[in-house]
Amino acid sequence: MKTKTSLSIKHLTHSSQHVFKLVPSFIYFTAPASFKRMALNGSIMYKKDLNQFDVTFILTAPKLNGQPWTVLNVTVNGCEYLVKSRGNNIKKFPYFFLSELRVSNPDFPKNCPIEKGKEIPVRNFYIRSEKISMNFPQVPFSCICILRRHRVQAFKLFFNGSFGEQK
Repeated sequence: MKTKTSLSIKHLTHSSQHVFKLVPSFIYFTAPASFKRMALNGSIMYKKDLNQFDVTFILTAPKLNGQPWTVLNVTVNGCEYLVKSRGNNIKKFPYFFLSELRVSNPDFPKNCPIEKGKEIPVRNFYIRSEKISMNFPQVPFSCICILRRHRVQAFKLFFNGSFGEQK
């Protein structure tokens, strides 16, 4: 199975230097003008040391009647998340997401603190559905990944895709 995943980034303001600012005193996200092969490319740089944070994953899919179904809504401690490599059952998705991020970005942080000013590259990130060990239905899905520090949202990443055979 292959994933037909499209990535889109919302809630970002663009500056003239191709730098997206999210929570102005907290984080920068830089991205090239295009998304190559529907993959996310860019860099994240924090303006403050990141000693603790939370990451929330919300995964939704449509029911047969078309109504949205929340498959997963989990918040994990970000520092523990960076150290751990797996979870249980459907809660594996955040850890799968992290492992896929590390496949294309070996320099992605492995623990806290994340130092201010350190560039964290995100290169050619996309989800490879054939590596998912969960039994996902062959339906479209939406995922929201939210990073918060002290209950203040630093950024929100939206992406949509579908699991099933790619044509």
